[in-house]
Amino acid sequence: MDVESLQVEELVDLTVDETVRTGDGTAAQKLVTELERRGEDDLWQGALFLFGVLATRPVYGLPERAGVERLRQVARTTPDPLTAMVLECLAEHRDAGAAAAHELWQLAPAELQRAALLQLLISTCAAVGSDHGTLVPAQTVALVKQLIVAGAPE
Repeated sequence: MDVESLQVEELVDLTVDETVRTGDGTAAQKLVTELERRGEDDLWQGALFLFGVLATRPVYGLPERAGVERLRQVARTTPDPLTAMVLECLAEHRDAGAAAAHELWQLAPAELQRAALLQLLISTCAAVGSDHGTLVPAQTVALVKQLIVAGAPE
């Protein structure tokens, strides 16, 4: 398959499917590499697609407004800058739309944006999944270790 001819959404969707099917992070790493090769906006477009997919699910089992407020509360209190950024972008996307989330996204350094895309992808695989189901908790933890923890700057 010629990945260059695929739209960002198609690439992300195929990556979610392969990641759920295999439980391996190789496709996710290739996705980030391909989106970065295409240009900075494509990384954002991948994240935006995942924000949209995740927005189809309730947050913490709460009504929408309460879920957004809970996302913001957790973002403010987490010591992890990656998790804080992802949660705040998710809250902004749900509350004020793509442009508001993009403003926050652009404030983050490139390495944090890459890690955020991977975290969003893992979250999507675990919460929404694909035709092959969803990641089980052990697979989710393994992917976080493989893609986020191992790739974190020292």
